[in-house]
Amino acid sequence: MDLTRKDFLRLSAGSAALLATGGPGLIADALAGEAPILTRKVGKTGEVLPLVGLGTAQTFGDVIEGEGFDARKAVIKALTDNGGTLIDTSPTYSGAEAVTGKAMRELGTRSKIYISTKISIDGEQAGIDQFNKSLKDLGTDHVELLHVHNLRDFATQYKTAQRLKAEGKAKAIGATHFQDRSHDALVKVMKTSNLDWIQINYAIDDRGAEKEILPLAKDMGMGVMLNLPFGRDRLFDKVKGKDVPEWAKQELGCDTWAKFFLKYLISNEAVTCAIPGTINPVHVPDNMGAARGRLPDEATRKKMAALIDSY
Repeated sequence: MDLTRKDFLRLSAGSAALLATGGPGLIADALAGEAPILTRKVGKTGEVLPLVGLGTAQTFGDVIEGEGFDARKAVIKALTDNGGTLIDTSPTYSGAEAVTGKAMRELGTRSKIYISTKISIDGEQAGIDQFNKSLKDLGTDHVELLHVHNLRDFATQYKTAQRLKAEGKAKAIGATHFQDRSHDALVKVMKTSNLDWIQINYAIDDRGAEKEILPLAKDMGMGVMLNLPFGRDRLFDKVKGKDVPEWAKQELGCDTWAKFFLKYLISNEAVTCAIPGTINPVHVPDNMGAARGRLPDEATRKKMAALIDSY
C-alpha cells in the first residue's frame, strides 16, 4: 500500500484508537473514507464506471426553479465531487431530464457525466420524437446510454436505438425492467438482441435477478445497472430502529444501512452500477461510500442477506 506522508501521520495518530476497538482492522480501514472509488469495466464497451451512480425516478420531477431545483443541482454536484459519473433518467420521470440538463449546464459538468436515458413509448416516430426531446431537455447532442424502457414496444424501439447508436447519438444501448415477473422476457431479449447493457431490479431482499439474469449478463459481457436498490424505502422501513451490526462496521466499513445495502449489491461481479435516488445532497457521499474500501466476499454476502431476511 502506497501512503503519502500526510496519510502516514494521520494513520499513526489514529492507529492506536483503531486497534483499541478490537476491530480486525487493517490500518488501511482508517483510510476507507478516502479510498478511491471502486469501478468496474463494461465488457462489451470497455468503459470503466464507478460502482454507484444516481437515479432520478420519483425524485427529480418538475422542479426547474427555486429551492427544489437548487437541492437537485446540489445532488449532482455532490455526485461528481465524490467521484460519481453516472446519472440515470428518463423522459417518463416527470421533468427529470430538464432538471438534470439545467443543473449540468449551470455546473458545467456535462463532460463529467455518463448519461443514461430511455425510449418509453409506442411507435417508431413517437420514439424518435421522444429521444430528440430528451436531447433538448438534457442540453446535449448525444447520450452515453439509451435503453428501451420496460421493454415497451421493444422490437420497434430497439431498431431505433440501433440506428441512433450507428449515428453516434447513443454510445451504447440497453433494455430495462423493474419487476420480477418480466425477467423471462428480459432474458429472451438479452439472448436475441445485441444489447450493451441491461437495467434490472435488485436489492438485498429482492434477489430474483441472481438466478439467471445476472449470470447471463456476466457471460455476455453486458453492463448491469440496478434500479430499486433500496426497494424504494422498503429496506429502510425494515431496519427502522435497528443498528448496523458491529461486524459490518468493522469488516466492511458499513457505518450506515445505505452502505450495507449497496455493498451487498455491488459486490456481485456481474453488477456494473447501482443507482440510488435522492434529493438530499448529504445522502450522496454516504451512497458513494459503499464503493470505497472493502466489498464482502461470498460468505459475508450470505451473512448479510440472512440478517435482512430475519427482520
